[in-house]
Amino acid sequence: MTEVQQDTAPEAAVNPATQPVRFQNYWGSQNVTRWMLPDGLQWIEFTTQNEGLKTMYQQRTNRDITFDKTGNTKMGIDPATDRHTLIEMSVTGWYMMMPDREDMTPAELADPDNWSEATFAKPLLRKWLQQGDPKVIQDLEIEIRMANPWMQSEMAVDEIDKEIARLNVVRAEAVEREAAKQGSGTK
Repeated sequence: MTEVQQDTAPEAAVNPATQPVRFQNYWGSQNVTRWMLPDGLQWIEFTTQNEGLKTMYQQRTNRDITFDKTGNTKMGIDPATDRHTLIEMSVTGWYMMMPDREDMTPAELADPDNWSEATFAKPLLRKWLQQGDPKVIQDLEIEIRMANPWMQSEMAVDEIDKEIARLNVVRAEAVEREAAKQGSGTK
């Protein structure tokens, strides 16, 4: 959020007419976050959602609720569509490299000359969402959700519990990995 700073000089405190006005910007200043991919070389940029993007996201991911004759409620949930919609609406750019061919051997993939920059475009983003590493895509989704506080406030208790369980697993893996590194003498 953009904020105009207030002058704290003694003369400003004495004469209110000389005090600068302090306003908050409520007109949707968006923050762009550069999220580094696991290799530390490539990155994806995404923007926080303003009210317009929030509305579009909610409209695209809205689910119908059905009530049967006995009063039971049924609501379809499609987490993949929700995840892809969120990422497509939020990602604004990237620096990513892609192999020149899909059928390259590990030796060919090790050669930097066999890679080209993947210029960001929404169709290529959609292709990456279909072919990319699910762990990386999930981590990106989490980062985008964390950057948009309104999404966290809408999390149900069971979603929060699932996230805590997921983080406990990640933590256990990290502890194991660090213990293995210390046991092998690598830091």
